[in-house]
Amino acid sequence: MIGQTRSEQRFDRHRSALVYELAAFRQQAPNGGTYCSESNYFEEGFQQAYWGDNYARLLEIKKKYDPNGLFIVHNGVGSEQWSRDRLSRNSEPPRPGRSE
Repeated sequence: MIGQTRSEQRFDRHRSALVYELAAFRQQAPNGGTYCSESNYFEEGFQQAYWGDNYARLLEIKKKYDPNGLFIVHNGVGSEQWSRDRLSRNSEPPRPGRSE
């Protein structure tokens, strides 16, 4: 938390609490998936949870039709290539199956 603003610290605390609480649901339905519009904002591995095995193909399509990344949303296809605030691209290549 060193170097984070109060807002970022609060964000991380809420994220951690939500991830912890949802772990019980994941134990009961480990591959239950989720509905994007009513999902966990902090969903780890949102690619698999939202789109399953279709994610790789959707990312290919996105790169073809939106090569400059004009259309981005939180936890959307290709969003892991952007910073948390979606103002800049990440300097490291994204790791598959992991959200920011």
